[in-house]
Amino acid sequence: MNEILKFMRRFVIVFFLCWLAMEVSAQGGAIPKSEDVVVIRGKSYYLHTVEAGQTLYSICKAYGVTVDEVKQLNDKTDNALSLYEVLKIPFVEPAREVPFVQRDDKYYYHQVQKGETLYSIARHYGMKPRRLLKHNPDYKGSTPLSVGAVVRVPLSEIDQQALVQVAPVEVKVEGADDGGTGEPALGGEDVAAGGDGVPVDTLSLAGEGALPLPGGEGMRQDSSVRVALLLPLFAGEYPVYQDSLPEFQSVKIAPKAAQFVAFYEGMLLAADSLKNKGYRVDLHVFDTERSTQRVHLLAEEVNRLHPDVVIGPVYESTYKVLLEKLADKRIPVVYPLSSRGGNIAAYPNAIQVNPSFKTLVDAMTRWLSLRAAEANVINIRTGNEGADDTERRILQEGLAQVPGMRIFMWGMEAAPLDSLRSMLLPDRENILVMPTDKEADVSNILPLVSALSGDYPISVVGLPDWQKFTSVDHETYYKLNTRVFSYNHVDYASEAGKRLVDNYHKYFYGEPVGLVFRAYDMGMYFMELAARYPSRTLEMIGTDGGEQDFSLFRFATLPQGGKENSGFYIIQYSSDYQVRIERLP
Repeated sequence: MNEILKFMRRFVIVFFLCWLAMEVSAQGGAIPKSEDVVVIRGKSYYLHTVEAGQTLYSICKAYGVTVDEVKQLNDKTDNALSLYEVLKIPFVEPAREVPFVQRDDKYYYHQVQKGETLYSIARHYGMKPRRLLKHNPDYKGSTPLSVGAVVRVPLSEIDQQALVQVAPVEVKVEGADDGGTGEPALGGEDVAAGGDGVPVDTLSLAGEGALPLPGGEGMRQDSSVRVALLLPLFAGEYPVYQDSLPEFQSVKIAPKAAQFVAFYEGMLLAADSLKNKGYRVDLHVFDTERSTQRVHLLAEEVNRLHPDVVIGPVYESTYKVLLEKLADKRIPVVYPLSSRGGNIAAYPNAIQVNPSFKTLVDAMTRWLSLRAAEANVINIRTGNEGADDTERRILQEGLAQVPGMRIFMWGMEAAPLDSLRSMLLPDRENILVMPTDKEADVSNILPLVSALSGDYPISVVGLPDWQKFTSVDHETYYKLNTRVFSYNHVDYASEAGKRLVDNYHKYFYGEPVGLVFRAYDMGMYFMELAARYPSRTLEMIGTDGGEQDFSLFRFATLPQGGKENSGFYIIQYSSDYQVRIERLP
């Protein structure tokens, strides 16, 4: 028995000594520092994944930081760790053992400035981000870089004149609490999470050499333009990280901000195109959120900036605040996304891009009146026309001016298809006007009407929103010779369409939505006009150019002041399965 007890004591002592040796070895052994570095609200951190045998003390020793720092940063009350737990470790710039060398026979060594990412550095040196990443495998493409980090730029793949040019594109966040990378969204709706993880605020783009612009009175000779872009990006709500996961390099865009990020992307593509034409674009982005109080504050910054043109805000309430607070009333303020501007036209520098509902009805009335003598025009009313009583009144008064137009109430008949058949004529075109923006009505009525198209020549006229409907089979549009009134249209098979899609793939690694094309046209039109006529931009709107790659701009001065677009395409889905574009006279 005594022998057994002696053996057990000896076993326990040996086991304890072995465990102690392993623990000491683990604490004293080399722990490799993580290569994952993120920037959170302007500060850099390592992301360290806890491996077997590592303790909080050994990890902190490896990184040269204190245990208390790491505990406070990770909200820990004790030193306990979980296997594969992810710790944020303060980034400490490593001391250089040798003096920093600016270049050698293979690379130029770029030291990272605040807010820069691989994307912005690659753009500065004329490289694709993926090529730069190949020479810097220690970094992740969408991860913001720490200030002072070194990026290798291969001399054989760049124009070395870029090494002596002005510093890289300036990227910062104005009106936000902390700095940010400001890189465009890469891959769908993910945004690089530098600083607050929001898109750029200031972007200066200059051509490789300023091209001479056409001469003329009032034209600027330095080819530059200063632009204020005000969008509700809701930057204060980012970043939204997933708990305990080392995926800090990207965050998901909130649905309420996604469309405005797309608009911002289109503006960036326009700025890039203008750069290639020889212009210099100084683009300042302000995050308005959806707050009139915030716009009150931002208005002072816009006044100090004194831009050549302002694009945004996008909501009527915030837009009016800026119009009131803007000191220089000669600066055009573009209302980019809504057709419902209320009384903003009373401001002489208000520019409404989306035609109002009344302007749309006037255009439809003119077009229908020209055809009324040779066609049978029928207004199919569903009771859902227009968003409110005012719009319904405008619609009824406008269409009542079309000579000979008859009215058919779809919901009032027990057998609506038979009743409609009795109104159709076999020997002339029957134009059925359905001025409703309710997708349910269109998807229910059009398939029924298409059953009559074999016996009668039928055309249907609809509103701009019809292009966005997803529950309506476009086969029905073609079968009914459907015409839609809209100021913009994207022909993806055109050279312009293919070029923009290719550029979007190149810079954003995704597919552009319709708002990207609209923003691109607005950027090209207003920024170039402001660059050419800096002191006369407001008066030149509507007189210089008008048809863009995807939009038709015909700005007219309204009686009460301000300007509104009245340009319309008529997009016809023809029965021969072709899409034809007609410009309304």
